[in-house]
Amino acid sequence: MSEAGEPTDTDAIEARAIAWHFDLCDADAGGWEDFTTWLEADSRHVAAYDRVLAAENDIDNALPMFLVAANENYNDGGRGRGRWLGAGAGFAAAAAIAVFYSGLGGSHPEPFDIATRPGQQRAVTLKDGTQIALNGSSLVTLDRRNPRLALLKSGEATFTVMHDEKAPFTVSVGDRRIEDVGTIFNVVAVGKSVTVAVKEGSVRYTSGANNVPLKRGQSLTDTGDSGPIIIGNRATDTVASWRTGRLDYDMQPLGTVAQDLARYLGVPVTIDTSLAARQFSGTIQIDRDRPRFFARLGKLLGVKASPDGNGWKLTAR
Repeated sequence: MSEAGEPTDTDAIEARAIAWHFDLCDADAGGWEDFTTWLEADSRHVAAYDRVLAAENDIDNALPMFLVAANENYNDGGRGRGRWLGAGAGFAAAAAIAVFYSGLGGSHPEPFDIATRPGQQRAVTLKDGTQIALNGSSLVTLDRRNPRLALLKSGEATFTVMHDEKAPFTVSVGDRRIEDVGTIFNVVAVGKSVTVAVKEGSVRYTSGANNVPLKRGQSLTDTGDSGPIIIGNRATDTVASWRTGRLDYDMQPLGTVAQDLARYLGVPVTIDTSLAARQFSGTIQIDRDRPRFFARLGKLLGVKASPDGNGWKLTAR
């Protein structure tokens, strides 16, 4: 609010971000397209929505009984959060987000984990302003005693770093390290493999005797085996595009596509071994209507997409 008590542009953006959080519970494809358009219209929109997601996770820890009591029909059903339905629960959650909206706050054990379930995305803002956005099935360990270090245990995360020459921010993945030189970068850790892509600025990747600088628009893949580290180029608008519900690929194996979809959607996505190495270039726009989404995906990838238990399976046509 302004000193005179009038709403500011920031207030309006924050209010719209909270509204989007609840609108998306039952949004159709058009709603998701409108949300993506809103996100991409202004970088402040992304930051505001990230803070809403972070506040949601704080609410889960601080007010679980309050939310359940506000809606006796509350039932997660294994789907994860995001459907605080019923007028009582909806308004209670909106009010709680307003209270918790400032971000992490409070105390945590040192060190402490920040994790997401399959299909859940969240973001946190550190004290220095650095932001970490986690995709589904991801785990990051932080320590308030060493706020310039993050351990990515598994999954995918985007780091928007407030640069400090005297104290570079470092992301560790096992014995490998990514050190910022003032940047936004995305990291994927799956098993032994690490992939880094730089959206802005530059980073330095260290693994054993390898010390590799990466600048804006470059990517790196390290399988963790005896093979070479692969350096490539990446269009910057495709780096961390998962944050706006879009997955972009340039000659990537379908096995990687299936992994990414499972992480983002929160359902198993398997693929025939005969197809896993086939390469794909293009953009996949996420649609929360899963039957419709996988029907379109099958056509896009040139495969057959079929329900398989709780998930989906990609097979040859």
